[in-house]
Amino acid sequence: MSLVNSSKSQFSFIKKENQDDLAITINNSSKEARTLSLAVRDADTGNRLPATINGEYLADEVQIPPETLRVLLIDVSHAGRQVVVEFTRNSSGSC
Repeated sequence: MSLVNSSKSQFSFIKKENQDDLAITINNSSKEARTLSLAVRDADTGNRLPATINGEYLADEVQIPPETLRVLLIDVSHAGRQVVVEFTRNSSGSC
């Protein structure tokens, strides 16, 4: 029997006046790669915002190699006042 566990974290950021982008550092200090599901949205409209991780456009799921840092860069130029970033980390195990 296999189990799938997930943990979800949601962060909200206030956009400063005339701010065009928001950079968030993702740190995987683990000795194992981590797979994350990411959702980046305008809090007011719910619309997805364009984002990249280390220069590559954000997919729904991202793998972060072990013991590395990655930069999530979000285009907030057309966002309202608040941006929401939701991380979901899935891990599976067996019993």
